[in-house]
Amino acid sequence: MKFTLKHLFVLVAIAALFALTAAGCGGSTSSASSGQALYQKANDLYKASQYTKAEKLYWKALPMLAKEGHAAEAHDCRTRAENGQAYMATYTLTRSDLAKKLNEAFPNVPQSEKDAWIRSGKLEHMTIDGKTMYYEDVATNIAYRNVELFRANPQMLSRYNDLVNVVTGTVIPGATAVPNQPYINPATFGETATITVPRDQLPKTGTLKIWLPVPIQNGPQTAVTVISVEPASYLKYPPSTDGDIGDAYLEVPLDQLSGDLGITLKYRFTRAEERFVVDPAKVGAYDKSDAVYIEYTRSHGNTAITSPIKKQAQAIVKGEKNPYLAAKKIYYWMLKNVKYSHMPHATLWPRGIPESVYVHTRRYGDCGAQSMYFSAMARSLGIPARATGGYQTLLGNYGDHFWAEFYLPNYGWVPLDTSIGQAPELATVTPEQARAFEDYYFGNMDNLRCVVQKTTDAILVPPAADRVLLPLALQSPAGNCDTMQVLPESVLWGGWAMGPPSQ
Repeated sequence: MKFTLKHLFVLVAIAALFALTAAGCGGSTSSASSGQALYQKANDLYKASQYTKAEKLYWKALPMLAKEGHAAEAHDCRTRAENGQAYMATYTLTRSDLAKKLNEAFPNVPQSEKDAWIRSGKLEHMTIDGKTMYYEDVATNIAYRNVELFRANPQMLSRYNDLVNVVTGTVIPGATAVPNQPYINPATFGETATITVPRDQLPKTGTLKIWLPVPIQNGPQTAVTVISVEPASYLKYPPSTDGDIGDAYLEVPLDQLSGDLGITLKYRFTRAEERFVVDPAKVGAYDKSDAVYIEYTRSHGNTAITSPIKKQAQAIVKGEKNPYLAAKKIYYWMLKNVKYSHMPHATLWPRGIPESVYVHTRRYGDCGAQSMYFSAMARSLGIPARATGGYQTLLGNYGDHFWAEFYLPNYGWVPLDTSIGQAPELATVTPEQARAFEDYYFGNMDNLRCVVQKTTDAILVPPAADRVLLPLALQSPAGNCDTMQVLPESVLWGGWAMGPPSQ
């Protein structure tokens, strides 16, 4: 069951890895044109969506601009070249490729219907080098948005059925809610994560900067311990586990790397289940001057609040002023009106599209995007909310995952999970199971989670001076390297592995 961002991450990594090379950033400076002239030509091509040609000129202009003292423009060269790489690695299907993929995925659907999908213009696409290119996961997303097509896929259906059965059969009956004690049923987990990258996929010189995701202390998550980071010589900051985001920052001196890159991270943490017993009449009033209230009711980053989003929230709650009851109405509305879909995350922010706006416009999104949309609607009503997450392990292995939380005076941060909450709609389960499942994921949260960040768009520790591929979420390693002409993540993610959690 793909509730996570990771499927997209792997696609981006694989596409970039085979389409590009990890060469040094050198490039000839003997051109008769100045760096600024090349930079402008590249910008013109970039604006015309000619990303392949633009990328070549950006890499050529970058060292020239640096030598000429135009640091800001040199920085922009790298950013835009990497944006183009992300676009091309995400939208990989030509129209003929798409038709073939749809035929393979849906052999029993009439050809006229599949042709109509393409003609509709609603399938995720982007103009690249003058051609309409389609998102790699288009076929999977069509299935997610059509119950009959989804249930015709035995693997997808089995995974969703397993999930609902685990939650309704084990998680929900596993403990009893206790008033004024929302954190119960704690479990301790350990994890070993690794990065393995062949030496020939990295430049010979330069410094590879890496931010590894680690758990944070966060309400139901306690006793976080980073046991080791190896080689220890790479670790430049103590692991950050007490802030908005958890990471371990490493620097790899590539001129000293004689063999393959190998990094091992070990940690453990204790995670409690959350079961909130909320009496709406006992919810206190917000202190609107409080820093938490101000922070989590603002329009920010990918949790953007627009006038249409606010109007949608107002239409859903129908004048309800109690924040608990208003949030509950938004949750159930989203279960029925927003479809789960994989997302082209790495390509949205560079195009100026906040995730909350993307979901509002299209009425679909994955776990993180849905959580940001919920948060934007709640914030628009003056209810502090955030998209928090890291991983879920409901079926035994780590899966990247985000969910939402909203703040209630006298109670604290109350969880909900719209994307997992939608599972019964696609599964073949009883109405009683479906209702119990949906109800559980408002105000409750299983203990099979690992929180890496309190909110999306949190700043890495230390902050990244240059672009990282997915700045809104840290679930796989983030990287910077000024001697690479590819996104470092295209190499790091291909070598990233997490084992099943140990207890």
